[in-house]
Amino acid sequence: QLGIWHPLWTFLMLFPTAAALSRQGVPLDVYYEVLATCSATAASQLRRGSFTSASQLLGPLRTCLVLLAKHCEPNPASEQCIRIVWKAVMHVVDQFVVSPEAWLEVGEEKRGMCILVLGYAMRALANIT
Repeated sequence: QLGIWHPLWTFLMLFPTAAALSRQGVPLDVYYEVLATCSATAASQLRRGSFTSASQLLGPLRTCLVLLAKHCEPNPASEQCIRIVWKAVMHVVDQFVVSPEAWLEVGEEKRGMCILVLGYAMRALANIT
């Protein structure tokens, strides 16, 4: 069930937003820079098998947030900043969920950590808003 529903949700969350962010004045080069960085970081760590705890899995998310900070200085709680952070988080999750091979290879324990981190991210964003 998770394997079918979750990728669809990730896809719907990730792709319609670039245009919406552009309309709100978020530079698309920033958006894609963040996605590329998150993707590369997550994929690299996944290949190395370096996720042994939930805190390690949060590493790529922290990388994204550090990168975003310079673009969010005036108002880090602005809607634009929250949206772009959310997309970055979803892109990290996308690395594990949308690729069936990667999702199966990480094993049940690490899949559980991916879901746990997504829950943390959702709660954090809820607190900001």
